[in-house]
Amino acid sequence: MGERPDPVQQTILDSITDGVFTVDAEWRITFFNRAAQRITGVPRASALGRRCSEVFRASICESACALGQTIASGRPIVNKVVYIVDPQGSRIPISV
Repeated sequence: MGERPDPVQQTILDSITDGVFTVDAEWRITFFNRAAQRITGVPRASALGRRCSEVFRASICESACALGQTIASGRPIVNKVVYIVDPQGSRIPISV
């Protein structure tokens, strides 16, 4: 979690193929790169300012949030397959 990336960081994060987002202390999305838009089908303008659970509607958001577990334990969750739900209601498998 943290502040929005600076312009140079934003440019770098927008150029990679992995979906990247940042959230604030209230779990509201502060940055959403191009790949995250492509993967989720959610436009950046729609994602920014919304809680990540509202945007991703992932199978783990409410009970086993990988980001929350990482913050609590200090250990990253790696290669965990979860499902998000796109705006059309389709389940999309992703790796966290």
